[in-house]
Amino acid sequence: MLKNKSVAVGNTRVLNEFVKYCQSVDYKKQQEKQHNMMLINSVICVTLSCNLMQVARSLDADSGLF
Repeated sequence: MLKNKSVAVGNTRVLNEFVKYCQSVDYKKQQEKQHNMMLINSVICVTLSCNLMQVARSLDADSGLF
Protein backbone atom coordinates (compact mmCIF):
# COMPACT_ATOMS: atom_id res chain seq x y z
CA MET A 1 0.00 0.00 0.00
CA LEU A 2 2.92 2.33 0.69
CA LYS A 3 4.10 1.95 -2.90
CA ASN A 4 0.60 2.76 -4.21
CA LYS A 5 0.38 5.79 -1.94
CA SER A 6 3.76 7.09 -3.10
CA VAL A 7 2.70 6.66 -6.74
CA ALA A 8 -0.47 8.67 -6.05
CA VAL A 9 1.53 11.37 -4.24
CA GLY A 10 4.01 11.48 -7.11
CA ASN A 11 1.18 11.80 -9.64
CA THR A 12 -0.31 14.67 -7.63
CA ARG A 13 3.05 16.47 -7.45
CA VAL A 14 3.47 16.22 -11.21
CA LEU A 15 -0.07 17.53 -11.67
CA ASN A 16 0.58 20.48 -9.35
CA GLU A 17 3.78 21.41 -11.19
CA PHE A 18 2.03 21.14 -14.54
CA VAL A 19 -0.82 23.41 -13.40
CA LYS A 20 1.68 25.96 -12.01
CA TYR A 21 3.57 25.93 -15.31
CA CYS A 22 0.41 26.37 -17.37
CA GLN A 23 -0.82 29.21 -15.18
CA SER A 24 2.54 31.00 -15.30
CA VAL A 25 2.82 31.08 -19.09
CA ASP A 26 1.74 34.42 -20.55
CA TYR A 27 -0.59 33.62 -23.46
CA LYS A 28 -1.45 36.25 -26.05
CA LYS A 29 -4.60 34.66 -27.43
CA GLN A 30 -7.78 33.67 -25.61
CA GLN A 31 -8.05 30.53 -27.74
CA GLU A 32 -4.72 29.31 -26.39
CA LYS A 33 -5.94 29.91 -22.85
CA GLN A 34 -9.06 27.87 -23.51
CA HIS A 35 -7.03 25.06 -25.02
CA ASN A 36 -4.70 25.19 -22.02
CA MET A 37 -7.63 24.89 -19.59
CA MET A 38 -8.94 21.90 -21.52
CA LEU A 39 -5.49 20.34 -21.30
CA ILE A 40 -5.31 20.99 -17.54
CA ASN A 41 -8.76 19.44 -17.07
CA SER A 42 -7.71 16.38 -19.05
CA VAL A 43 -4.55 15.93 -16.99
CA ILE A 44 -6.54 16.35 -13.76
CA CYS A 45 -9.00 13.66 -14.85
CA VAL A 46 -6.22 11.26 -15.83
CA THR A 47 -4.30 11.91 -12.59
CA LEU A 48 -7.38 11.41 -10.43
CA SER A 49 -8.24 8.22 -12.32
CA CYS A 50 -4.71 6.88 -11.79
CA ASN A 51 -4.80 7.81 -8.11
CA LEU A 52 -8.19 6.16 -7.64
CA MET A 53 -6.93 3.02 -9.38
CA GLN A 54 -3.91 2.95 -7.05
CA VAL A 55 -6.22 3.28 -4.03
CA ALA A 56 -8.48 0.54 -5.36
CA ARG A 57 -5.49 -1.74 -5.89
CA SER A 58 -4.23 -1.13 -2.38
CA LEU A 59 -7.66 -1.71 -0.83
CA ASP A 60 -8.60 -4.72 -2.92
CA ALA A 61 -5.25 -6.32 -3.71
CA ASP A 62 -6.42 -9.89 -3.08
CA SER A 63 -9.77 -9.75 -4.87
CA GLY A 64 -8.39 -10.24 -8.36
CA LEU A 65 -10.39 -7.32 -9.76
CA PHE A 66 -7.33 -5.23 -10.67
